[in-house]
Amino acid sequence: KILRRKKYARPLAGYGKTERERIIMDAYEVLNPEEIQGKRILVYDDILTTGSTAKNIAKILKESGAKEVHFYFLAKE
Repeated sequence: KILRRKKYARPLAGYGKTERERIIMDAYEVLNPEEIQGKRILVYDDILTTGSTAKNIAKILKESGAKEVHFYFLAKE
């Protein structure tokens, strides 16, 4: 496990893109940045709605040294 939620945001269903981004801003943190230095990371999640969560997670992982970040979603809303 390399990523964890450091604060719990309210459920995002029903919110627009701007509001979702505000709610999840800084909600995640990388536990061991040294483990992802220069690596390609695959993140999987249950659903893609606006992409706000994925965008935030990709930003955090890249800032922590990941070379590439890719996503796999089980469903798209």
